[in-house]
Amino acid sequence: MTTSAPGFHLALMGIDGVGKSTLIRELAETARSQGLPVRTVSWRSVVEEEGEGCSFPKAELRRLWVESFRAYFGGARTAQGTPVELPTDFADLYARGGTEYLNGVRVHGLRPEGALASAWIELAANTLLHQAVIEPAVAEGCAVLQESYGYKHLLKLFAYTEHLSPDMAGAASVGRALVADHFGRVLQPDVGVYVAGDPRTALRWRQRQSALGTFETFASSGESAESSFVQLQEHTATAFARFAEIHGWTRVDVLDVPRAQNRRRILAALARSPLADRLDLGALGDLGPRQLDLKETGAR
Repeated sequence: MTTSAPGFHLALMGIDGVGKSTLIRELAETARSQGLPVRTVSWRSVVEEEGEGCSFPKAELRRLWVESFRAYFGGARTAQGTPVELPTDFADLYARGGTEYLNGVRVHGLRPEGALASAWIELAANTLLHQAVIEPAVAEGCAVLQESYGYKHLLKLFAYTEHLSPDMAGAASVGRALVADHFGRVLQPDVGVYVAGDPRTALRWRQRQSALGTFETFASSGESAESSFVQLQEHTATAFARFAEIHGWTRVDVLDVPRAQNRRRILAALARSPLADRLDLGALGDLGPRQLDLKETGAR
């Protein structure tokens, strides 16, 4: 049964390639079918929104996106020894095709302090996104669906910091603790769903879509893309599980099994979650086999 709640914020959290995109699309469809206005939100979706003008908070989120990227790659050089070409502003980054323009590029001289600084920029951006975009949309009665909780991206940046310099493990550990507290208390959604899955299975699903991204592996610093994907995802999955348990998120396990089994598991878990007080989840059970196919699509 749905309630008279004016709006709510649902966030998904999970490793790359585990199926969050597929699930968020179906939840959005379910909410719309029940007459709820829906806004699917991410940092990137806001900065890439079309329309006239670029006012607060989109302009600020664009600047932070560029500066986070520049901080991470600042001072790095390509395999040919030339400096990595970095965007001067959002228009420049967008013209290059977004942050993906460095996918697959091997670079040298990545700085751990750059990764650490990038994490703090991302924390500022996630705070702005939550308070200037998500909260007003909820107040207006929207079902705000966040496919990839920002906590994930900061965990990765602390992992990159440690990977680039084990001597900075202490700084990364302090950062992880502060960020977990901030997301768990200040940026906590009304409904949190942790989508858990095996990193090796997620790697197979992810590779069916496209090449692995710059921020999904340690490949940009010379590591094997496939093995470092698994290494990075295992690291973040451990932190996700702990965060979900501490803050009462619903856990959904996605396995490498026939899609009907995954669908039953997902529906059973969501039916016991706070989401059941916001949406009539019975409509999800009517989805065709291809619509909630987390195993075969491998969607993020």
